[in-house]
Amino acid sequence: MPGPAKRSSLGLYYTNAEGDFFGYATYYGLQMISLKAAVYHQMRAGARGFQVHALRYETRDNASSDPAALFYEDAMHPSGLTGHRRVALRPAIAELVIGLLLTVARGLVTRPWRQSEAELVRAPLPAHMIPDNRDSAADSCLMGERLAAAAMEATGFSWINEGRNPAAPKWGFTATAPGASIAFNLSAIVATTDPRVSASASDPWDGAAGVAGTAGEASAAGAEADGAAAGRRLVLVMLAYLRSYENMGQAHVTCEGGCVCGEAARREGDAGAPSSDQPVAVLDGHWAERTSQLQLSCFPARLGPALALGSCVVRVAVGDHSRSGAYKVRVKLGALMVSHTSPKLAQTMCAVSLEAAQRAAGYRVR
Repeated sequence: MPGPAKRSSLGLYYTNAEGDFFGYATYYGLQMISLKAAVYHQMRAGARGFQVHALRYETRDNASSDPAALFYEDAMHPSGLTGHRRVALRPAIAELVIGLLLTVARGLVTRPWRQSEAELVRAPLPAHMIPDNRDSAADSCLMGERLAAAAMEATGFSWINEGRNPAAPKWGFTATAPGASIAFNLSAIVATTDPRVSASASDPWDGAAGVAGTAGEASAAGAEADGAAAGRRLVLVMLAYLRSYENMGQAHVTCEGGCVCGEAARREGDAGAPSSDQPVAVLDGHWAERTSQLQLSCFPARLGPALALGSCVVRVAVGDHSRSGAYKVRVKLGALMVSHTSPKLAQTMCAVSLEAAQRAAGYRVR
Protein backbone atom coordinates (compact mmCIF):
# COMPACT_ATOMS: atom_id res chain seq x y z
CA MET A 1 0.00 0.00 0.00
CA PRO A 2 1.40 3.42 -0.92
CA GLY A 3 1.68 6.44 1.34
CA PRO A 4 2.58 6.76 5.03
CA ALA A 5 2.52 3.63 7.19
CA LYS A 6 -0.99 2.65 8.24
CA ARG A 7 -0.32 -0.83 9.63
CA SER A 8 2.61 -2.90 10.84
CA SER A 9 2.50 -5.15 7.75
CA LEU A 10 3.04 -2.24 5.35
CA GLY A 11 5.73 -3.01 2.79
CA LEU A 12 5.75 -6.79 3.27
CA TYR A 13 5.67 -8.71 0.01
CA TYR A 14 2.99 -11.18 1.04
CA THR A 15 0.40 -9.02 2.86
CA ASN A 16 -1.99 -8.18 0.02
CA ALA A 17 -4.77 -9.67 -2.07
CA GLU A 18 -2.64 -11.09 -4.89
CA GLY A 19 -2.84 -14.59 -3.43
CA ASP A 20 -6.63 -14.44 -3.66
CA PHE A 21 -6.46 -13.21 -7.26
CA PHE A 22 -4.03 -16.02 -8.06
CA GLY A 23 -6.53 -18.51 -6.65
CA TYR A 24 -9.24 -17.21 -8.99
CA ALA A 25 -6.85 -17.31 -11.95
CA THR A 26 -5.76 -20.90 -11.37
CA TYR A 27 -9.31 -22.13 -10.72
CA TYR A 28 -10.73 -20.65 -13.93
CA GLY A 29 -7.61 -21.12 -16.04
CA LEU A 30 -6.94 -17.41 -16.54
CA GLN A 31 -3.65 -15.79 -17.43
CA MET A 32 -2.21 -13.56 -14.75
CA ILE A 33 0.50 -10.92 -14.49
CA SER A 34 1.94 -9.60 -11.25
CA LEU A 35 2.56 -5.89 -10.84
CA LYS A 36 3.89 -6.63 -7.36
CA ALA A 37 6.57 -8.98 -8.66
CA ALA A 38 7.55 -6.46 -11.35
CA VAL A 39 8.03 -3.39 -9.15
CA TYR A 40 8.51 -4.49 -5.53
CA HIS A 41 12.30 -4.46 -5.45
CA GLN A 42 12.49 -1.08 -7.22
CA MET A 43 10.05 0.29 -4.65
CA ARG A 44 12.14 -1.02 -1.78
CA ALA A 45 15.21 0.58 -3.35
CA GLY A 46 13.43 3.94 -3.79
CA ALA A 47 14.20 4.04 -7.51
CA ARG A 48 12.90 7.04 -9.45
CA GLY A 49 9.48 6.27 -10.85
CA PHE A 50 8.85 3.63 -8.17
CA GLN A 51 8.90 5.73 -4.99
CA VAL A 52 5.94 5.16 -2.65
CA HIS A 53 6.59 7.51 0.27
CA ALA A 54 3.87 9.84 -1.04
CA LEU A 55 1.05 10.00 -3.58
CA ARG A 56 1.40 12.10 -6.71
CA TYR A 57 -1.94 13.90 -6.36
CA GLU A 58 -0.72 15.23 -3.00
CA THR A 59 2.36 16.83 -4.56
CA ARG A 60 0.84 18.53 -7.62
CA ASP A 61 0.85 21.95 -5.99
CA ASN A 62 4.56 21.62 -5.14
CA ALA A 63 6.48 23.14 -8.05
CA SER A 64 9.76 21.66 -6.81
CA SER A 65 8.52 18.06 -6.72
CA ASP A 66 9.60 15.55 -9.38
CA PRO A 67 6.37 14.48 -11.18
CA ALA A 68 8.01 11.31 -12.49
CA ALA A 69 9.42 10.12 -9.15
CA LEU A 70 6.30 8.61 -7.57
CA PHE A 71 4.69 5.36 -8.66
CA TYR A 72 1.16 5.92 -7.34
CA GLU A 73 -1.29 8.65 -8.36
CA ASP A 74 -3.59 7.86 -5.44
CA ALA A 75 -4.03 5.00 -3.00
CA MET A 76 -5.35 2.70 -5.74
CA HIS A 77 -3.94 3.72 -9.13
CA PRO A 78 -0.43 3.96 -10.57
CA SER A 79 0.47 7.35 -11.98
CA GLY A 80 -0.07 7.96 -15.68
CA LEU A 81 3.65 8.76 -15.91
CA THR A 82 4.78 5.45 -14.45
CA GLY A 83 1.90 3.01 -14.63
CA HIS A 84 -0.12 3.34 -17.85
CA ARG A 85 1.25 5.46 -20.68
CA ARG A 86 4.29 4.52 -22.77
CA VAL A 87 6.87 7.17 -21.97
CA ALA A 88 10.60 7.19 -21.30
CA LEU A 89 10.15 5.47 -17.91
CA ARG A 90 8.68 2.37 -19.61
CA PRO A 91 5.55 2.17 -17.42
CA ALA A 92 5.16 -1.07 -15.54
CA ILE A 93 1.59 -2.05 -16.39
CA ALA A 94 2.01 -1.43 -20.13
CA GLU A 95 5.21 -3.48 -20.19
CA LEU A 96 3.58 -6.34 -18.30
CA VAL A 97 0.64 -6.55 -20.72
CA ILE A 98 2.87 -6.23 -23.79
CA GLY A 99 5.19 -8.90 -22.42
CA LEU A 100 2.31 -11.31 -21.83
CA LEU A 101 0.95 -10.81 -25.36
CA LEU A 102 4.38 -11.33 -26.92
CA THR A 103 5.01 -14.46 -24.86
CA VAL A 104 1.70 -16.00 -25.93
CA ALA A 105 2.21 -15.03 -29.59
CA ARG A 106 5.72 -16.53 -29.71
CA GLY A 107 4.49 -19.68 -28.03
CA LEU A 108 1.76 -20.16 -30.64
CA VAL A 109 4.35 -19.84 -33.40
CA THR A 110 6.58 -22.55 -31.97
CA ARG A 111 3.68 -24.81 -30.91
CA PRO A 112 0.25 -24.02 -32.39
CA TRP A 113 -2.90 -25.07 -30.59
CA ARG A 114 -3.93 -28.68 -30.83
CA GLN A 115 -7.49 -29.42 -31.91
CA SER A 116 -8.32 -30.67 -28.42
CA GLU A 117 -7.13 -27.38 -26.94
CA ALA A 118 -9.16 -25.31 -29.38
CA GLU A 119 -12.29 -27.22 -28.37
CA LEU A 120 -11.77 -26.22 -24.74
CA VAL A 121 -12.60 -22.61 -25.67
CA ARG A 122 -16.23 -23.67 -26.08
CA ALA A 123 -16.33 -25.68 -22.87
CA PRO A 124 -18.68 -24.40 -20.14
CA LEU A 125 -17.25 -22.63 -17.12
CA PRO A 126 -16.63 -24.74 -14.02
CA ALA A 127 -18.95 -24.50 -11.04
CA HIS A 128 -18.65 -21.29 -9.01
CA MET A 129 -15.44 -21.34 -6.99
CA ILE A 130 -17.37 -19.69 -4.14
CA PRO A 131 -20.53 -21.78 -3.64
CA ASP A 132 -23.81 -20.04 -4.59
CA ASN A 133 -21.96 -16.88 -5.71
CA ARG A 134 -24.34 -16.36 -8.63
CA ASP A 135 -25.11 -13.19 -10.52
CA SER A 136 -28.24 -11.40 -9.38
CA ALA A 137 -31.18 -11.75 -11.74
CA ALA A 138 -32.61 -8.47 -10.45
CA ASP A 139 -29.72 -5.99 -10.69
CA SER A 140 -29.88 -3.66 -13.69
CA CYS A 141 -27.41 -1.56 -15.65
CA LEU A 142 -28.70 0.66 -18.46
CA MET A 143 -26.29 2.15 -20.98
CA GLY A 144 -26.49 3.36 -24.57
CA GLU A 145 -29.73 2.55 -26.37
CA ARG A 146 -31.22 0.88 -23.29
CA LEU A 147 -30.74 4.10 -21.35
CA ALA A 148 -32.27 6.20 -24.13
CA ALA A 149 -35.32 3.94 -24.20
CA ALA A 150 -35.74 4.13 -20.42
CA ALA A 151 -36.47 7.87 -20.25
CA MET A 152 -40.20 8.33 -19.70
CA GLU A 153 -40.11 12.09 -20.27
CA ALA A 154 -37.45 14.65 -21.16
CA THR A 155 -37.91 18.41 -21.25
CA GLY A 156 -34.83 20.34 -22.36
CA PHE A 157 -32.68 17.19 -22.45
CA SER A 158 -31.46 15.73 -25.76
CA TRP A 159 -29.88 12.37 -26.53
CA ILE A 160 -26.52 13.40 -28.03
CA ASN A 161 -23.29 11.69 -29.04
CA GLU A 162 -20.49 14.03 -27.95
CA GLY A 163 -17.66 11.66 -28.83
CA ARG A 164 -15.13 12.75 -31.44
CA ASN A 165 -14.16 9.22 -32.45
CA PRO A 166 -16.89 7.19 -34.21
CA ALA A 167 -15.35 4.05 -32.75
CA ALA A 168 -15.76 5.42 -29.21
CA PRO A 169 -19.16 7.14 -29.00
CA LYS A 170 -20.12 9.14 -25.91
CA TRP A 171 -23.88 9.04 -25.82
CA GLY A 172 -25.78 10.77 -23.05
CA PHE A 173 -28.63 13.07 -22.16
CA THR A 174 -27.52 16.72 -22.33
CA ALA A 175 -29.27 19.88 -21.15
CA THR A 176 -27.97 23.45 -21.38
CA ALA A 177 -30.51 25.59 -19.51
CA PRO A 178 -32.02 25.79 -16.00
CA GLY A 179 -35.39 24.12 -15.65
CA ALA A 180 -34.63 21.20 -17.96
CA SER A 181 -35.68 17.87 -16.48
CA ILE A 182 -35.65 14.18 -17.30
CA ALA A 183 -37.40 11.29 -15.57
CA PHE A 184 -36.87 7.53 -15.43
CA ASN A 185 -39.40 4.96 -14.24
CA LEU A 186 -37.50 2.59 -11.95
CA SER A 187 -40.55 0.34 -11.61
CA ALA A 188 -40.39 -0.34 -15.36
CA ILE A 189 -36.62 -0.92 -15.29
CA VAL A 190 -36.21 -3.40 -12.45
CA ALA A 191 -38.24 -5.90 -10.49
CA THR A 192 -39.17 -4.49 -7.09
CA THR A 193 -37.99 -7.65 -5.33
CA ASP A 194 -35.16 -10.06 -5.92
CA PRO A 195 -36.85 -13.42 -6.63
CA ARG A 196 -34.25 -15.18 -4.47
CA VAL A 197 -35.08 -13.09 -1.36
CA SER A 198 -38.43 -13.13 0.42
CA ALA A 199 -40.16 -9.93 1.48
CA SER A 200 -39.70 -10.91 5.12
CA ALA A 201 -35.93 -11.39 4.81
CA SER A 202 -33.65 -9.06 6.72
CA ASP A 203 -32.79 -5.86 4.91
CA PRO A 204 -29.32 -6.10 3.32
CA TRP A 205 -28.71 -2.39 3.85
CA ASP A 206 -26.51 -1.36 6.79
CA GLY A 207 -27.21 2.31 6.19
CA ALA A 208 -25.60 4.72 3.76
CA ALA A 209 -26.20 8.32 2.78
CA GLY A 210 -26.50 9.65 -0.77
CA VAL A 211 -23.26 10.27 -2.60
CA ALA A 212 -22.64 13.08 -5.07
CA GLY A 213 -20.27 15.95 -5.55
CA THR A 214 -17.32 15.65 -3.16
CA ALA A 215 -15.48 12.84 -1.46
CA GLY A 216 -16.73 14.05 1.91
CA GLU A 217 -20.30 13.40 0.81
CA ALA A 218 -19.39 9.81 -0.01
CA SER A 219 -19.38 8.67 3.62
CA ALA A 220 -21.79 6.03 4.86
CA ALA A 221 -24.00 6.61 7.86
CA GLY A 222 -25.19 3.91 10.06
CA ALA A 223 -28.30 2.06 11.41
CA GLU A 224 -30.55 -0.64 10.20
CA ALA A 225 -33.66 0.24 8.22
CA ASP A 226 -36.85 0.37 10.31
CA GLY A 227 -39.08 -2.68 10.46
CA ALA A 228 -42.04 -0.60 9.30
CA ALA A 229 -40.60 -0.83 5.80
CA ALA A 230 -40.98 -4.63 5.67
CA GLY A 231 -41.95 -5.79 2.20
CA ARG A 232 -40.49 -2.68 0.52
CA ARG A 233 -37.04 -3.59 -0.78
CA LEU A 234 -34.21 -1.13 -0.28
CA VAL A 235 -31.91 -0.84 -3.30
CA LEU A 236 -29.06 1.42 -4.34
CA VAL A 237 -29.54 3.65 -7.38
CA MET A 238 -26.44 4.88 -9.22
CA LEU A 239 -26.47 7.69 -11.79
CA ALA A 240 -23.38 8.29 -13.93
CA TYR A 241 -22.95 11.99 -14.72
CA LEU A 242 -20.19 14.06 -16.27
CA ARG A 243 -17.83 16.35 -14.40
CA SER A 244 -15.69 18.76 -16.42
CA TYR A 245 -14.00 22.16 -16.24
CA GLU A 246 -16.17 24.46 -18.36
CA ASN A 247 -19.83 25.08 -19.18
CA MET A 248 -21.07 22.73 -16.47
CA GLY A 249 -24.07 23.27 -14.22
CA GLN A 250 -25.82 21.54 -11.34
CA ALA A 251 -28.85 19.27 -11.19
CA HIS A 252 -31.06 18.03 -8.37
CA VAL A 253 -32.28 14.44 -8.08
CA THR A 254 -35.70 13.69 -6.58
CA CYS A 255 -37.98 10.66 -6.36
CA GLU A 256 -41.73 10.57 -6.99
CA GLY A 257 -44.54 8.03 -6.92
CA GLY A 258 -44.31 4.64 -5.24
CA CYS A 259 -40.93 5.01 -3.58
CA VAL A 260 -38.87 7.14 -1.25
CA CYS A 261 -35.17 7.85 -1.74
CA GLY A 262 -32.09 9.08 0.07
CA GLU A 263 -32.03 9.42 3.84
CA ALA A 264 -35.84 9.25 3.90
CA ALA A 265 -35.63 5.74 2.41
CA ARG A 266 -33.03 4.52 4.85
CA ARG A 267 -34.92 5.90 7.84
CA GLU A 268 -38.48 5.26 6.66
CA GLY A 269 -40.71 4.99 9.72
CA ASP A 270 -38.49 7.20 11.92
CA ALA A 271 -40.19 10.26 13.36
CA GLY A 272 -37.10 12.31 12.55
CA ALA A 273 -36.70 11.11 8.97
CA PRO A 274 -36.41 13.92 6.38
CA SER A 275 -39.26 14.71 4.02
CA SER A 276 -39.47 12.35 1.07
CA ASP A 277 -39.91 15.23 -1.39
CA GLN A 278 -36.48 16.74 -0.69
CA PRO A 279 -33.65 16.36 -3.25
CA VAL A 280 -31.68 13.20 -2.56
CA ALA A 281 -28.53 14.28 -4.41
CA VAL A 282 -26.99 17.26 -6.18
CA LEU A 283 -25.02 16.55 -9.35
CA ASP A 284 -22.36 19.25 -9.56
CA GLY A 285 -20.81 18.96 -13.01
CA HIS A 286 -18.03 21.50 -12.47
CA TRP A 287 -14.50 21.10 -11.22
CA ALA A 288 -11.43 23.21 -11.90
CA GLU A 289 -9.05 20.53 -13.21
CA ARG A 290 -8.83 20.32 -17.01
CA THR A 291 -10.18 16.82 -17.36
CA SER A 292 -13.60 15.27 -17.97
CA GLN A 293 -14.73 12.12 -16.19
CA LEU A 294 -17.95 10.30 -15.41
CA GLN A 295 -18.80 10.18 -11.71
CA LEU A 296 -21.29 8.07 -9.79
CA SER A 297 -24.01 9.64 -7.68
CA CYS A 298 -25.42 6.97 -5.39
CA PHE A 299 -28.48 6.99 -3.15
CA PRO A 300 -30.80 4.41 -1.57
CA ALA A 301 -34.36 3.97 -2.81
CA ARG A 302 -37.11 1.97 -1.15
CA LEU A 303 -39.38 0.40 -3.75
CA GLY A 304 -42.88 -0.83 -3.07
CA PRO A 305 -45.29 -2.97 -5.11
CA ALA A 306 -45.95 -0.88 -8.22
CA LEU A 307 -49.66 -1.72 -8.45
CA ALA A 308 -50.30 -0.68 -4.85
CA LEU A 309 -48.08 2.39 -4.61
CA GLY A 310 -47.65 3.60 -8.18
CA SER A 311 -44.50 3.85 -10.28
CA CYS A 312 -41.19 4.91 -8.77
CA VAL A 313 -39.90 7.86 -10.78
CA VAL A 314 -36.39 9.29 -10.48
CA ARG A 315 -36.25 12.84 -11.81
CA VAL A 316 -33.15 14.95 -12.58
CA ALA A 317 -33.74 18.71 -12.93
CA VAL A 318 -31.18 21.37 -13.88
CA GLY A 319 -30.93 24.04 -11.18
CA ASP A 320 -30.40 27.78 -11.50
CA HIS A 321 -26.96 27.76 -9.86
CA SER A 322 -23.61 26.98 -11.47
CA ARG A 323 -20.07 27.34 -10.20
CA SER A 324 -18.86 27.59 -13.81
CA GLY A 325 -21.23 30.38 -14.89
CA ALA A 326 -22.93 28.21 -17.51
CA TYR A 327 -25.35 25.29 -17.63
CA LYS A 328 -24.53 22.00 -19.25
CA VAL A 329 -25.50 18.84 -17.40
CA ARG A 330 -24.85 15.53 -19.10
CA VAL A 331 -26.97 13.18 -17.15
CA LYS A 332 -24.73 10.94 -18.85
CA LEU A 333 -26.77 8.53 -17.57
CA GLY A 334 -24.09 7.16 -19.47
CA ALA A 335 -25.48 4.70 -17.06
CA LEU A 336 -28.34 4.12 -14.65
CA MET A 337 -27.71 1.19 -12.32
CA VAL A 338 -29.72 -0.45 -9.55
CA SER A 339 -28.24 -2.91 -7.04
CA HIS A 340 -30.70 -5.19 -5.24
CA THR A 341 -28.58 -7.85 -3.64
CA SER A 342 -25.67 -5.91 -2.20
CA PRO A 343 -26.56 -2.24 -1.73
CA LYS A 344 -24.03 -1.68 1.04
CA LEU A 345 -21.21 -3.11 -1.08
CA ALA A 346 -22.32 -1.01 -4.04
CA GLN A 347 -22.38 2.08 -1.81
CA THR A 348 -18.78 1.42 -0.78
CA MET A 349 -17.84 1.05 -4.45
CA CYS A 350 -19.43 4.44 -5.16
CA ALA A 351 -17.45 6.12 -2.39
CA VAL A 352 -14.13 4.54 -3.39
CA SER A 353 -14.49 5.24 -7.12
CA LEU A 354 -15.55 8.84 -6.43
CA GLU A 355 -12.49 9.51 -4.29
CA ALA A 356 -10.15 7.77 -6.72
CA ALA A 357 -11.50 9.67 -9.74
CA GLN A 358 -11.23 13.00 -7.97
CA ARG A 359 -7.67 12.28 -6.86
CA ALA A 360 -6.68 11.19 -10.35
CA ALA A 361 -8.07 14.47 -11.68
CA GLY A 362 -6.20 16.47 -9.06
CA TYR A 363 -9.53 17.59 -7.57
CA ARG A 364 -9.49 19.80 -4.48
CA VAL A 365 -12.48 20.72 -2.35
CA ARG A 366 -12.73 24.50 -2.66
